[in-house]
Amino acid sequence: MSNYKVVPMDEKTWRIEEENPLCSVYMYLLAGEKEALLIDAGYGKIPLDEIVASLTSLPVRVILTHGHFDHVGGTGRFERVWLHPADAEMYGNYAVSLARQKREDMAKEQTGAETGPQKIEPWLNETVTLLNVEEPLDLGGRRLKLIHVPGHSGGCICILDEERGWLFTGDTCCEGDVLLNLQYSQKADVYLESLKKLEQEKFSVTWPAHHRVPVEPEIIQEFEEAAQLLCGKQAEGECVDTSFGPSRRLKHKRIGILYKDET
Repeated sequence: MSNYKVVPMDEKTWRIEEENPLCSVYMYLLAGEKEALLIDAGYGKIPLDEIVASLTSLPVRVILTHGHFDHVGGTGRFERVWLHPADAEMYGNYAVSLARQKREDMAKEQTGAETGPQKIEPWLNETVTLLNVEEPLDLGGRRLKLIHVPGHSGGCICILDEERGWLFTGDTCCEGDVLLNLQYSQKADVYLESLKKLEQEKFSVTWPAHHRVPVEPEIIQEFEEAAQLLCGKQAEGECVDTSFGPSRRLKHKRIGILYKDET
């Protein structure tokens, strides 16, 4: 049984959904006339390179919206991978961790022991190129704008398909909770400035990496309102226990912000 599906969005765009019990993740393949762009690389549990090759024969580059494990796992299947410099340290930590896991799995196989959890094969691409968001990307007849939006992590980016009015948001504003309670997350005031930056762009719909798709552009306003409440000390989230430690969650309309007390 397949653990992924491909959803055509138009004749040059596809959404690849990698299913996962924890939280399914979406990757987007955008084709131009000269090359194609894969936005994110998922958990690394599916043959992502083969899936992409079945959809386009164009040369493919991968741009990561940020460096978390559920967005970078398949990068080892591609030669050209770009990441914002602010997430380079986080990405490097994952590379070390996954290499260690592979060595442990190989040792178990040699001794005849059970292999344990499913391996990620191949592991992360270790020659990632650092992204310059000041330079727009032209796939050949398809122009994309890269927007640095620190918050969920320091290196989060959104990608705007200007002609279609599509904003690919990664984890910056899904219809759910944004996590500002992680090791590399930024504080609410930094996230608020990123949301204000997005409000200046022209787009008609957002395509996040998780949960319902597509999402109306008003979702960004809801996150902005919640962040303003936090930054202005007009509201405080309730205490919650998470897998990342004690946090607070501020619920607002359709969304929520998870953060640490020091935010």
